[in-house]
Amino acid sequence: MNEEQNKNPAETEKSHTVSGVNEENTQNIAPADAPTKKDMQTAENSTDCQQKRQTGARNDDKKEKKRGNPTTYSARTKKRLLIVGITVGVLLLALVGFLIANAIASNRPPEFATVRDRFATLIEASYELNQVIFGEGLPVYKRFEREIKPYTVTFKGKEEKLLYYLITDDEYGTVVSYEYQIQRMEGKVNENGIKIYTVYDVQTGEELPAYQKGAARFVQRSLIEREGYIYSQGKYFYYPIENYENPELVYAEIYSGEEDKNYDYVRFDCKYKSTDDLKSAINSVYSKAYISYIYEVLFTGTVDLRDEVIQALYIDYQDEDGGLSYLMRTNAWWDWRKIPTTVYDLSTMRMDESESNANSVRVLVEGYPEGKENERREYEIWFARENNGWYLDSATY
Repeated sequence: MNEEQNKNPAETEKSHTVSGVNEENTQNIAPADAPTKKDMQTAENSTDCQQKRQTGARNDDKKEKKRGNPTTYSARTKKRLLIVGITVGVLLLALVGFLIANAIASNRPPEFATVRDRFATLIEASYELNQVIFGEGLPVYKRFEREIKPYTVTFKGKEEKLLYYLITDDEYGTVVSYEYQIQRMEGKVNENGIKIYTVYDVQTGEELPAYQKGAARFVQRSLIEREGYIYSQGKYFYYPIENYENPELVYAEIYSGEEDKNYDYVRFDCKYKSTDDLKSAINSVYSKAYISYIYEVLFTGTVDLRDEVIQALYIDYQDEDGGLSYLMRTNAWWDWRKIPTTVYDLSTMRMDESESNANSVRVLVEGYPEGKENERREYEIWFARENNGWYLDSATY
C-alpha cells in the first residue's frame, strides 16, 4: 500500500504536469530550445501578417488587372505568341512583296508591237499640225494696202457713187478693181410682202438676180492707146481683163471693213472651217498635258512677260448679214513663218524601255531635216497614255 501510495502521487504529479495543469512546474521543466509563449505569440502574429500580405497582394493583383497592367505570361504562352508574331510578320512581308511586284508589273511599258502603228500614225499626222500651230499657220486671204477712192456714174438719170482701187500686178502693170452693182428701192416686194431692192449692173444696164457682196471687175490701166479700151480719162486708157484670177485677189473683196483688222480670213478651200475643227484635229494627236498651253495661245489668248495681252491666234467670225461663221487667223502678235519639216524613218523606230512605263513611252527614231538626208541622226519622241489611248507628248519638228 505504501509503495502504491507512494507511487501514485508521483504518477499523479507527472500526469498533471504533462497535462499542463501546473504551468509553473511545466515551465521549470521545459527544454531550453522549446518555444516560449512570447515566441508563439510572435509566430502567430507573423503568420497573421503573412496572411494579410498575401491577401493584400491578391487585392493588389486584382487592382493591377483592373488598371490594365500587362499580365505575366507563362513560357508556353510566350512561345505561342512568338510563333504567331513571326507568322504575321512573314505574311505582312509577303503581302508587301506582292504589292511591290504587282506595282512594278502594272507599271511596265506596253509591248512595242502593240503601239507601234499608233505611234507612226501620230507622227505622220503631226507634220501638218506643226505648220498650223507653230509654223506658217493656215492659209489666209491677204489684206491689201490700197487706197480706195470713189467714182461717180449716172444710171437711169441718177448719179451713183461706187468705189475703186489700184493693184500692182506683175503681168498687167496697174490693174483697177471697180464696183459695178447698185441697189435701188423701186417698190418691189418678196413673197412675204417685204420691200426689196432691185439690183443693176451699171456697166451693162441689166438687172441682176441678187447683190453679190464684194463683186468687182478689173481693167488694165495703160498709157498706150490700142483697140479694145472701154474707158479713157486724161492720158490713161482702160482695157478689160477677162477672168482675172490673181490668187491673192480672188477674195480680196470679202473684207467689209467691219472685221477686226488684226485677223484675216482663212481660205474657204481649207479643210478647217472653224476653231472646233482645229481643236478636234489637235485633240486627236496631242496629249492634254502637251497642248494645255498651246490651247490657251491658239484659242483663248494669253499675257506675255511684259504683261501685254496677246489675243487668240484663231477665232470664229460671225457674219451679221448672212449669219455665217468664218475661221480667221491673226496677222499680229505672231510671226507666222514656215518651219523646217523633220522627215522620220519610221522603220527605225524603237522604244527606250529604261525610260518608259505604262503611261509614258520614250521612242528613238532616225530622221533628218527635209532635203538634208546627209544630216541624218537619232531623235527622241515622247508619247503619253490618256483615256486608254496613246497621244503625242512632245514636238516633232
